[in-house]
Amino acid sequence: MPHYTQLSIEERNRVSALLQQGRSLRQIAFTLGRSPSTISRELRRNRYPSQHSYRAEDAQRIAKIKRRDRIHKSKVGYQELRWIISKLNMQWSPEQISARMKIEKQFSISHEW
Repeated sequence: MPHYTQLSIEERNRVSALLQQGRSLRQIAFTLGRSPSTISRELRRNRYPSQHSYRAEDAQRIAKIKRRDRIHKSKVGYQELRWIISKLNMQWSPEQISARMKIEKQFSISHEW
């Protein structure tokens, strides 16, 4: 199964232009060499709810914001690790720690991690 990769800003600009020309999702996908589901997912995820049109700059901003919320294990610093351990010592559940970390530390990790 092929791996999904997000669209680049150039591809988002092409999507925006092709939509303005009235092209269908399948036509856009064919032009970009992407799957129609990729284009559909892009339009669904990276469009402001209040807007009915797709703008590449807005889509890029939304995609970056959504990716910024994710954190990789390697990015958990010493301070965060100490904070997690202190909460575990206080008998907090992993779910509680994960939820509180998202609020206090401005990023999230899964309770499974």
